Amino acid sequence: MTIRYLKGDATDPVGDGNKVIIHICNDVGKWEKGFVLAISKRWKDPERIYIVSFQAAAKPRLGDVQFVSVTDTLTVTNVIGQHGVRSPRYCVNHVLNLSKKYPEL
Repeated sequence: MTIRYLKGDATDPVGDGNKVIIHICNDVGKWEKGFVLAISKRWKDPERIYIVSFQAAAKPRLGDVQFVSVTDTLTVTNVIGQHGVRSPRYCVNHVLNLSKKYPEL
C-alpha cells in the first residue's frame, strides 16, 4: 500500500463516493480541544451524539465506535480510543482492532 499525502481541510475530504472521517475521542466524555473543534464547526451531530452517550447509564468504553452520518456520502466516526485527558494514553490495540471489527472501513 502506498500512502499519499494531501494538504487541505481534513473536514472536507476529496474524491468521489462515500467517505469516512475517523478520529480518536477520549473515554471521559470531554469534547474540548483539537480536531473535534473543527468537526463541531462544520457539523453539530458528532459532538451531540458523543456528549449524550456519556450521559447514558451505559457509557462508551475504550474500543467503542460511533458512526455519525453528516451528509449522504460522509460519515464521521468517533472512536473511543484515548484513555483520559490529562497525560492521555492512546489505546493502540483498540484503534488497530477497528479494521477487524469494521472491515468496511
